[in-house]
Amino acid sequence: MKYRTALTLALILLTISRPLLAQRGSRVPAISSNVPEFFAKGYLGTLGGGFLMQSNSRLTGKAFDPDANAIFTLGLGNPEKFAGVDLRVNIYGLGGKAGGRKDFGRGSLDLHLSRKVTNTLWAGAGIYDLTAWKDSSSNIMRSAYFGFSAVVPLNSERRTLNTLYFSAGLGNGRFRSNRNFTSGTEGKLNLFGSAAIQVLPEVNYLLEWSGYSLCTGGAFYPFKIIPVQIFIGADELTNKHRRYIIAFSVGFQSVSPTKSRIRNWTIPAPPPPQSSRL
Repeated sequence: MKYRTALTLALILLTISRPLLAQRGSRVPAISSNVPEFFAKGYLGTLGGGFLMQSNSRLTGKAFDPDANAIFTLGLGNPEKFAGVDLRVNIYGLGGKAGGRKDFGRGSLDLHLSRKVTNTLWAGAGIYDLTAWKDSSSNIMRSAYFGFSAVVPLNSERRTLNTLYFSAGLGNGRFRSNRNFTSGTEGKLNLFGSAAIQVLPEVNYLLEWSGYSLCTGGAFYPFKIIPVQIFIGADELTNKHRRYIIAFSVGFQSVSPTKSRIRNWTIPAPPPPQSSRL
């Protein structure tokens, strides 16, 4: 069943993104969803926001009980010269159900750092939920991580299937396995990772392991000029209730980028609400 879900998502992605073959853009869509990636992130002056809807969360135990969240991000560094710095504000529980009827406006602040090692290798570290508001430790936990992202060119002359992206790292908190998970504590480090392939210009298909669940989906830019990105995916493929996700994000560069800049920037699709980890 989980393989049928992945195949269906791939077919949908290829169908709706067919017009993108006519575009020759250089924007790189999201190469992960739930796990960190470090490829050319955190440039000074980058501003963005995103909105995500999901079919259910772990707290409800129901196959369909939708929830939503939002994210806002600000770039404050330069990953090619010093360090990329991303500050992210998360607003969880927009549906008002998963964490309780009065959970609207729950949120947290993240800090993510990254650095170019070579043009094809990037490293980083960060903390999710550095601080939080309107929530208890049972829903929000501080999660530290570190890792790397690698870019593997396949064929620069081919417009389809020409680049692979890999990310891997270690983290605690939200990245722990179900067996080692206890709400309200950060716990031991656990392995996470993702792989993505550029299937069409400005269209990526990804598969990732968050440390406790398997997620797959596609990210693409539907418009040639407007910096809007869409992510469509399915999470919890190894668990009882599959979770379907659709996310929209937009990003802007308020400071003129340097000539050496590698990745034209828009923010990645926001992650599912943190409460869904429980």
